[in-house]
Amino acid sequence: MEEGFPVIGGYRIDLKALTGIAHHCDPRQCDNGLSCCSCYDVELSPLEARRVVDWLPEAAKFARRLHDKEGFIDPVERMPGARPSLAVDAAERCVFSYKAPNGGRWCALHSAALAHSLAPEAVKPLSCALWPLAISDDEDPPTLTVQPEAARFTCNSPRSGDGLDAGIAEIIERCFGPRFRRDVEACLARR
Repeated sequence: MEEGFPVIGGYRIDLKALTGIAHHCDPRQCDNGLSCCSCYDVELSPLEARRVVDWLPEAAKFARRLHDKEGFIDPVERMPGARPSLAVDAAERCVFSYKAPNGGRWCALHSAALAHSLAPEAVKPLSCALWPLAISDDEDPPTLTVQPEAARFTCNSPRSGDGLDAGIAEIIERCFGPRFRRDVEACLARR
């Protein structure tokens, strides 16, 4: 095991990065144009691409621009030789992002999941559900770390400490399960 990078569940875990950030998602702070829905190219697995298309009618109840005169827009961009990705609008925002009446930039997939009493990560692509965390698959095994520019966003702040911030712990548990989170915390306790 490489120091600071234990392998858990098939992922190298960047303990320093995970303990160095605090996260609290408040979409009302995203009005300034800087949001996770407007800064990333979200690549999709084939399963995720099918799932976002399947959820399109429900998501369109929140993001009305998902409708066009012929029905629904195609929310998936497909380029030859590349993985499919979420489509973006002219402002480079994810097509599932929408401005809520009470302010902020929200995710229509997230809202649709909650409207059906589902956890958002059951509907959203993994890279969206993980944000501000990221999986870097440049190495084998892939590394669970933090998006390099995450500190630019008001929902994230640097922190020091030996354990996980509650917001980061929640993301890890929701995306990978409680045992995975406990294993990460056990590694941190042994440092």
